[in-house]
Amino acid sequence: IAGEDRVVVSDEPGTTRDNVDFTVTMSGRTITFVDTAGMLQRSKIRGGVEFYSIVRSREAVERCSVCLLMLDCTLKIGRVELMLASHIAKCRKPCILVFNKWDIPEAADTAQFSSYVSRRLPLLSHCPVAFISALSGFNVKRTLQIIPELHDKSRAQIPTPMVNKTIRKIADGKPPPARRGKSFKIYYGTQTGIQPPTFTLFVNDPKLVTPTYRRFLERNMCEAFDLEEIPISLRLRSRR
Repeated sequence: IAGEDRVVVSDEPGTTRDNVDFTVTMSGRTITFVDTAGMLQRSKIRGGVEFYSIVRSREAVERCSVCLLMLDCTLKIGRVELMLASHIAKCRKPCILVFNKWDIPEAADTAQFSSYVSRRLPLLSHCPVAFISALSGFNVKRTLQIIPELHDKSRAQIPTPMVNKTIRKIADGKPPPARRGKSFKIYYGTQTGIQPPTFTLFVNDPKLVTPTYRRFLERNMCEAFDLEEIPISLRLRSRR
């Protein structure tokens, strides 16, 4: 990516221990990459070096705009990957799931891998999946082009009239279910933040919405606003 050697590399994970920042200009845009330490696939974390490598990776997730979760397509998704995926989802970061070593002959079925990822990483099932070979450079450039697209979408600002029109359409198509003998009502909504796109809905009682209906709202709002690959934050507030 950088066009030169910046870090010590090895076929064995765990060679690098510290995060390394480097800046690259792509298509007229300056992007700072944070190269994190490779993780060992073990059932338990052994020693301070591995522990702090994971801590630094979590910190990198928190400070970045877009995550690239690098996965070895010759290995199963393990405990460390699941932990990092959970942290990425919790931080609501746009993410690209990057499968490396796609030049290995036995790794050839993209549909099979995509299905496997959806099952193993359900919290990141909305993320784009890329298949690359870091060794040969296969598909690396195309994968990097996704980064500014996700970054720009995470900063999208949706006009309030469109937000409310979309909410009404969603609610009319599938009204919220009653809970505790009361109906959940949405009065109006507006976007209140970016990175992630944050929407605040003013309702009669936030406690009346079911988790299923909340996910339904989020999924349909993402689809309406062309944010299917971007995690959004949905906040509910009682109207006073």
